[in-house]
Amino acid sequence: NRLYAELKKTVMLNKTVLEEEDLKKLNDVFKLYVEHGINYNEKINGLYMGELQDMIVQPEEMENIVIVASSGVKIDTDEERNVVII
Repeated sequence: NRLYAELKKTVMLNKTVLEEEDLKKLNDVFKLYVEHGINYNEKINGLYMGELQDMIVQPEEMENIVIVASSGVKIDTDEERNVVII
């Protein structure tokens, strides 16, 4: 982005002295810069989305059960299934 800003500034300051052919070439450079920026953003968004989706626990993977017994208090846990019996 810094390079783009510098190039844009230089072009804006000097566009009155540039020839038509040079302006067309610069326009092609700007288009190429934008295309590469879009491709880069799409790739980065895809990577981040994949990481975020990997962080989400799927509902079928998660099971929390709490059972309350009225005859007394007993605490037992089943670590494998995340079950607490009271």
